[in-house]
Amino acid sequence: GVASDSLTAVLPPVIAKGFDPDPILAGGTSTLTFTLTNPNPSNALSGVAFSDTFPLAPAAMTVANPTGASTSGCGVPTYAPVAGAGSVPFSGGTIAAGGTCAVSVNVTAPSIGTYSNTSGNVSHVINAATVNGNTAADTLTVTTPHPAIGLLKQVGPTASGSWSSFLAVAPAGNVFYRFVVENAGDVALDLTAP
Repeated sequence: GVASDSLTAVLPPVIAKGFDPDPILAGGTSTLTFTLTNPNPSNALSGVAFSDTFPLAPAAMTVANPTGASTSGCGVPTYAPVAGAGSVPFSGGTIAAGGTCAVSVNVTAPSIGTYSNTSGNVSHVINAATVNGNTAADTLTVTTPHPAIGLLKQVGPTASGSWSSFLAVAPAGNVFYRFVVENAGDVALDLTAP
């Protein structure tokens, strides 16, 4: 007699990550998004998990408040980041065959500098065994504020305009000016302060 069978080799998930926006100001917020991809076109993955411990230098990066925690395409995982925490764990995820799972959280850092962050290995469970995939790395830059204003001066024949950069008027004619102040920097400006 003749017997035959087939064996399917399943690849582990692949993880990537990114901060947006980057850079931010000290004490600002960036959304950290992990993208977990199932490279298997015909097999779903279950028991998907990873963790990410945030850097402590140049200062401690933490989960922001509000956390902005969300998942998409990950099944019903265990994922509940806590504001002020220095790490995020994710477990119990499922990713459809050929699918993608997105996991997001808001983070903050108190001091200027470069925050290099590498996650732990992404993994999944198959036949009661945990199989590791890759890690993901990205860098968040925290910069000093750069306040700046722009001022536009325009002239018009009446208080309601029309406005332009120049105006020909007869002697003793009325001239009205309009000033437009623009915040051209990366921080809020209080123009009412003395």
